[in-house]
Amino acid sequence: MTKVLAVLATLVLALLGAQVARADADFTDPTGDANGAPDVTNVSVLNDSANRVIFFAKIAGGKAMEADGELSFIVDSDKNRETGDGG
Repeated sequence: MTKVLAVLATLVLALLGAQVARADADFTDPTGDANGAPDVTNVSVLNDSANRVIFFAKIAGGKAMEADGELSFIVDSDKNRETGDGG
């Protein structure tokens, strides 16, 4: 969980220049589709009182991640498929 929070903190810093979401949101993902990677089943995105964007990820089975494990979140902050990675 500590590694997840470290990755999430990095993402928050990257999003500081992006437009901040106006509402909290939850996203679900089916269990069993991770092919050996941590199986994320839910991601919650929140705005806190300091207007920071925070991500929380739940992993199937409540397993802790490996000490050197990490998760990456790709955020389409401008909702434009033509920009960013591959655009």
